[in-house]
Amino acid sequence: MFNPEILYRFTHGEQREVEVTLKPVGDTSLGFTYEAVVIEGDNTADQAEAPLRRRFNGVQTVLEIRVPLARGVWSASNTYLSGEWVRNAAGDAFVLKGAPSGADPVTDGAWEEYVPDKIFVRFPDTLIDGWAQLPRADTPVYGFFGVRATETTGEFPQTYKPLAGLIELGFSPTHIVN
Repeated sequence: MFNPEILYRFTHGEQREVEVTLKPVGDTSLGFTYEAVVIEGDNTADQAEAPLRRRFNGVQTVLEIRVPLARGVWSASNTYLSGEWVRNAAGDAFVLKGAPSGADPVTDGAWEEYVPDKIFVRFPDTLIDGWAQLPRADTPVYGFFGVRATETTGEFPQTYKPLAGLIELGFSPTHIVN
């Protein structure tokens, strides 16, 4: 059953990248395809709470997803870019958070310990531009958000849906002023 919890709150016109942890999937670099979508809710100008159904023939948006790039075992002869991750000789994972580096992830402060069970979902600033109801100063609008991960190999590829809920979008005066 769908849980109508508000997972994310944005302001109309914001463009954001959100980290999503996929516990049932595990290592996101191992043979999965990902999909993230937002479906326009059945919003009204005077709604007091989030709608419980989608708008008939409403806007459906497939969101861009970034999967952190796994670069294998760390090597001093390589240079790594921010957001890439490696394993050291002991098998521990580290992600580069700073400037490009070839320094050892165990000793270099630009690296952080990492669990490779994350993807990044990108919400564009144009997400709700075509919606039938836009937010007002006193009334946000809502969309239904979900993530799907599907195995790409195996006799019976499994599909996981680790996250589903609402997004709330509030009014922004900067979005309407040119």
